[in-house]
Amino acid sequence: MRERTDVKWSTVVLGGGAQETPPAEVKDDPARLTKWNADRAEKDAETRKSLDNLDVFQVSGCGHDELVACAHPRDGEGVATDRVVCFQGPKRANP
Repeated sequence: MRERTDVKWSTVVLGGGAQETPPAEVKDDPARLTKWNADRAEKDAETRKSLDNLDVFQVSGCGHDELVACAHPRDGEGVATDRVVCFQGPKRANP
C-alpha cells in the first residue's frame, strides 16, 4: 500500500468534469444558461471539496490493484482517531 497524494478522490469518483448538459430551453437562453452553469459549478465544488478531504491509497494484492480513500470517521465527540473507514473507487485502467 502506498499513499497517492497526487490523486484527488473527486477525480477518481467523478472524473475530470461534469457531464450533465442543460435542457434545450435553458441552452437557448443565455441568462438561464449562465445561472444553470453557476449552480452546477457551486454544487460540484462542494462535492469535490468533501471528497478531496479523504486520503487516497493504492493497494495491491491477489492480482488486484485498486485505489481506496480512507478517513477517520466522526463520532459524537469529534473524530474517532482509533478507527479508519475506507472506500473503494470505481474500476480503472491504471492509477
